[in-house]
Amino acid sequence: MLQSAVQTGSRLTDVNGAQQAGFNKAQVTASHSVRFNAAKAFLKGAKARENIHVFKHAQATKVIFEGARAVGVEFVKNGQVRTLRARQEVILSAGAINSPQLLMLSGVGPVDHLNDLNISVVHNLPGVGRNLQDHSRFMGATFSVPKENNSVDPVFQYFQSRSGRLSTTGALSLTGFISTIFKSRNYPDVQMHFEGPFSDARNVDVGSKIYGLTQESKETLFRPLLKENRDVYIMEPILLRPKSRGWIQLQSSNPTVAPKIFANFFEHEEDVETLARGAMWSLAMSQAKPLIAQGARLNTAKLPGCSQFPFLSFTYWKCAVRHTAATTYHPAGTCKMGPAEDALAVVDAELRVHGVKGLRVVDASIMPDIVSGNTMAPVYMIAEKAVDLILNSNTKN
Repeated sequence: MLQSAVQTGSRLTDVNGAQQAGFNKAQVTASHSVRFNAAKAFLKGAKARENIHVFKHAQATKVIFEGARAVGVEFVKNGQVRTLRARQEVILSAGAINSPQLLMLSGVGPVDHLNDLNISVVHNLPGVGRNLQDHSRFMGATFSVPKENNSVDPVFQYFQSRSGRLSTTGALSLTGFISTIFKSRNYPDVQMHFEGPFSDARNVDVGSKIYGLTQESKETLFRPLLKENRDVYIMEPILLRPKSRGWIQLQSSNPTVAPKIFANFFEHEEDVETLARGAMWSLAMSQAKPLIAQGARLNTAKLPGCSQFPFLSFTYWKCAVRHTAATTYHPAGTCKMGPAEDALAVVDAELRVHGVKGLRVVDASIMPDIVSGNTMAPVYMIAEKAVDLILNSNTKN
């Protein structure tokens, strides 16, 4: 696949380095072929400290205010409502969906929306929940290769030597970034994921759920390939710089009721066209000699609902974008950082919520514009920066 990417005009590069455009194996947080998540990296070594306590199986329900100052947090654990008082500040890190939800439940948000739900207003902040951005993706070109004859049990191989297929990132072992318009510039607008191999009906069912495929579409696209005993790969274009913006609203003043999420993915037609250009690029890569030499074969089954368009044409791909679009689970921007004059800004340059005191937001929601890549490492960086800001603020006080 990497050789085919190069033959299609890309290059091998460190995609987290100075030149993002290019392809390589996916970089992940792992240790000895085991996932190493944020809890292991940050909490495990700190859990014995006296100044940290983690309440498991608890849900924050609101920030408590006295006047315009945040003084604590209300939460529910084991069916009981509890409160914790803050000595200095409250730090809200619930993510781009729940941080704006908690702010609005606490009386900080668009005044008309809060009044509609009979929530007492602490501060009118119209930008709370607005500016929602995500990296939408869709099912681009699919191709198949002859199924691997592997006599070694992958589970045995993994536990014996931490090697084999289970020691990798699985269906997302490879990624790349391409510029579909500014091809001579290091300004990617599409990330490519390579989902697979889908080697049996169970795998296909999982993959199909991602794109919301109907049973008819699933049968049309994948069943013939599985009958031929072939592994299926899906090339997924992912939109890196969306023009469209969505929003978050409360359904209820009850904190256990999930908020409404309006993704609003394709408000701008340009977003559809960018993803379609990504599919055209993936189509070219699937026809490159290194993949053909491995027995790769393009899936020529048409997506039901788009059969009226010439197969693999730009209009066909635009139709496929609207039929199979999905989230990449990178929501951001709903508590946007910006100056007080910005009508949609929620936090300032030190992550303090405008119009109130003693409250900061520290998560992906503070991004004014979503980053052009995966959001995990940038959120770690936001948290590390917040630590410096908080410590510096405490020193001044």
